[in-house]
Amino acid sequence: MIVLQIGDIHCDKKNLKRLASLKERLRHDLLAVHGDVECGEDLLNLVEEIGGEILFVPGNMDDEYVARLYSEKGYNIDGEIREIKDYIFIGLGGLDLDLSLRKINEKILRIDFSKTIVLSHYPPYNTKTDIAWNRRHIGSQRLRDFVERFQPKIFLHGHVHESPGIDFLGRTLVVNPGPLKNGRLAIIYPDENKADLLRLEDIK
Repeated sequence: MIVLQIGDIHCDKKNLKRLASLKERLRHDLLAVHGDVECGEDLLNLVEEIGGEILFVPGNMDDEYVARLYSEKGYNIDGEIREIKDYIFIGLGGLDLDLSLRKINEKILRIDFSKTIVLSHYPPYNTKTDIAWNRRHIGSQRLRDFVERFQPKIFLHGHVHESPGIDFLGRTLVVNPGPLKNGRLAIIYPDENKADLLRLEDIK
């Protein structure tokens, strides 16, 4: 499986159109959108043009209307668990992280975390990928506790525009592609437990 990760779009339809025009070169199976899309149906239509199976969690800048649009299409996995091919996906959105964590904690008794990918809006605290403009770590301690306890295979997030990067938290690969509004995205290879950070101009 190849996962294309984008998010922090903030209504930037121009870069979504650019990405959709390059989709044949990406060869991804699944599109993971980590939230802060902010716009409605027109933007969702562009997301669908990129192709692949779509998973989504809302960001803190999204609202219930946006979350509902993606839910109606079956894309929104906030507080849910979805099995796709050989992997288990957990959704932790940015509208109400406490509620999302409570829902997931009620469902995780029989999960194989060695095959689990978390799609979150917020990052876990104190990694290379949660450093804000003021050089402070602004991730969630609750998410760090979750990762340290369960050690999922991969943790995908956004939110922090200033620190796109790749890190490990124990055995967990942590990926922040940076905002698509700045032309940033990531390609994740779960079978190999690795990821590549790209800009739109890197896709040839």
